[in-house]
Amino acid sequence: AAELGRLYMRQGDLPLGIEWLERAADGPAATPDEGFGVVYDLADALERLGEPARALAVFVDLDADAGGYRDVKARIERLARAQAGSRPR
Repeated sequence: AAELGRLYMRQGDLPLGIEWLERAADGPAATPDEGFGVVYDLADALERLGEPARALAVFVDLDADAGGYRDVKARIERLARAQAGSRPR
């Protein structure tokens, strides 16, 4: 499921890529790092699709499970700032 999701992403079909990455994230991974990679790719795809709130939620969950993974903390900070800036005052 993960590879199919990534294939759709490479072909530019974000909605189908996300669907398959979500399926992969719900299933067991061969290794923890592989599982973290699927969740990271899912969050990245959600952000690219224009769903920053969902992407932020996935990145926060990933950070809770795998603190210090890739650039997750920086992406959380950026998405959180963007969300705060888009709220009406």
